[in-house]
Amino acid sequence: MIAAIALGVAVLSLIVAGLALARSGGNGDSDVVAQPLPSSAPAPAEPSSAVSVAPVPSGENSPLDPGQLDPSSTYQSAYENQTLTVQSGGDFVHIDVDEPRVRPENGGDVTYVAGGGNGTLNFQDADRVAPVQSAQSSAGDCVEAIRSSASVSSMASAANLTVCVLTSRANASSEGITQKIVRFHVDSIARDNDTLTVSLTPWNVP
Repeated sequence: MIAAIALGVAVLSLIVAGLALARSGGNGDSDVVAQPLPSSAPAPAEPSSAVSVAPVPSGENSPLDPGQLDPSSTYQSAYENQTLTVQSGGDFVHIDVDEPRVRPENGGDVTYVAGGGNGTLNFQDADRVAPVQSAQSSAGDCVEAIRSSASVSSMASAANLTVCVLTSRANASSEGITQKIVRFHVDSIARDNDTLTVSLTPWNVP
């Protein structure tokens, strides 16, 4: 009798276990909780490849690059050829070749300093200066010399010296006139360097 009861309990246990297995899907796998996919974060911004460039000045008053001068361009005469007589009185004298004047209030391109042999011509207020061989050099000759020769700031004055002067663009702009190329020829030096005579032949820079 006891054996029969034990057998019945065992069979009942098997039935209960079978029902439980059927409810769980019968595959014995444990439940897996689905994890939410991570939200797609925006990709980090690529560093900008743009280069910050400083604004370029308009250049109205900046010196003209001599390489921009074209010997084949048409250079119109700026004024009639002028002869200036410069008396130094043993001192320095400013000369304006944009508008031919001796001792101008402002805008001088050349300074004559008496003494020291034949005196000195200082061109530091001009944009560029170049010596040429001929007193009859044309505008094109002057442009070629200015483009190809090293600019100088001063030189000893001497009779028959000829240089081509590219006047100050800044000074011309401030005076409301055109920048010029001027053939500057020393005609003579007299009275122990006290008196300098020069001839000017000017052309407007186009």
